[in-house]
Amino acid sequence: KAPIRLIGNVSIHTDCCGLRIESPIDLNSFNLNIDGYNTEVIGVIAGSGNVTLAQNTMSLRANNTYTGTTTVSTWAGIFGSQAQSDVTVTQGGSLFGGGSLGNLTVNGTLAPGTSSPCCSNTNGVGVFQVRDLVFHGDSGARYSRVDISGPLPGTGYDQVKATGTVRLGNATLDIAPLQSYIPP
Repeated sequence: KAPIRLIGNVSIHTDCCGLRIESPIDLNSFNLNIDGYNTEVIGVIAGSGNVTLAQNTMSLRANNTYTGTTTVSTWAGIFGSQAQSDVTVTQGGSLFGGGSLGNLTVNGTLAPGTSSPCCSNTNGVGVFQVRDLVFHGDSGARYSRVDISGPLPGTGYDQVKATGTVRLGNATLDIAPLQSYIPP
């Protein structure tokens, strides 16, 4: 796929039916705003600049190397490694997926798992690795849809592994044990 190199701040918008971006994207010190229903970015995002996942369900599905921040303002999945990028989930935003992130600040919902938790009680199982983890409970932050279907992290239950500071604030924890699972 032909690479995409930004030459200014860019917004990508789709109204319906999804968009799949397979080309690598070089932010080139600019910002990328993605606003689109079922948009998947498969190509690696590189360079310096910020990425905002703005509206409707979307996902980043590569081991991205960009050095800016990621802002989640919608139902958004991050799959893969982007440990150099700090992630902020805004109030009203929801992050799902699994992989390595930089610092993670949650003002909305964190729901590790393989699919968007927008429309069901469970969303599969996922593991995030982060440096610092901060929940701002006063903004309605939730660690939501903690799926429990077995005894092992990543296959049996959701997990967030923090290597740095963890601040839970007054966050709400929602647990969703699958009815078929009976703990030992």
